[in-house]
Order: sequence, then C-alpha cells, then structure tokens
Amino acid sequence: LSRGVVTLCAGDVIFPGAVLNASLDRGRPYYDAIVAEEIDYDAMALGNHEFDLGPHVLAEFIRSFTRKPRPPFLAANLDAKAELVLQFLVQEGRLVSRAVVLAGGEKIGVVGLVTDTLATKSNPGGCVARSDLAGAVQAEVDALEQSGVNKIVLLSHLQSIKTDAEL
Repeated sequence: LSRGVVTLCAGDVIFPGAVLNASLDRGRPYYDAIVAEEIDYDAMALGNHEFDLGPHVLAEFIRSFTRKPRPPFLAANLDAKAELVLQFLVQEGRLVSRAVVLAGGEKIGVVGLVTDTLATKSNPGGCVARSDLAGAVQAEVDALEQSGVNKIVLLSHLQSIKTDAEL
C-alpha cells in the first residue's frame, strides 16, 4: 500500500548541544536519528549542521538509521571522495545525489543540495560543496527524466530564500 504523501527533511536534523553530546557519550543509535525514524522520512537533505562535528559524526548519524526502508541522505553538489567514511555510505546507496520515492503509486524524484558555503559554516573535513548549484540540479533532473520520472522535488539547504529563488 503506497501512501499519497512524501515526507522530506531539508537538513539540520542534528545540532550540537546536550542531545548530541548525550548521543556521542552513548554511541549509536543517535537520539536525533531515533526521533527522525519515528517521523518516517522518505528522503533527507544534508544541512550544514550535520557536518559540525566532522564527517565521522555525520556517518555515525546516518548509520543510526536502522529501520527499513532507510531514508537516503541527499546532496547533489557534495563531493565526499576525500572522506572514506562517507564513501562507504555512497557505495551503500545511503548518501546520494537523488532518490525516487513512491507516493500514491507515483514515482517522485527528489534532488538534494547542501549550501555551497559549507566550508565556512561548518566542519566538512575533506568534503567539498560545489558552487555550480544549477548544474548539479540539472544533471540530476535530466537523469530522473531519462528514467521516466516526471515529478521532481528540489530539497535544498542553501541558507537563504534569496539563494533558493535565484536558483
């Protein structure tokens, strides 16, 4: 049975503070992931705060999601090749640039973007958020359309409505 609703998250699910500190002390699963699993997101974009404590903590957060199906984490403009811990998640299909979810029997494409100012706002380690946002989105839209998906949502975490509108 496919519901006619898509539940998406535009990032910043984890945020430094007491809850994250308790999660770090306790280990996986992180408390924020436990709550997010209850919301049952279909897809989640990465926000800048997911990187605040570096790629390793982000990877542990993503691995905290154990209920299947697991939501994909999206960022079409993120180059994570320099971070082995995130490359494993790319290989597993858990950190991707786009996803297709079913809603009401329809295929819905979802493309994610993270702010291209990630390096100045957070701690992405060797990850690079490319600034060609339109190019990154268009490449994913083209791929989705070529696969027959004709409903596409951009799930962005660009830090400003102005940037979203310009895009």
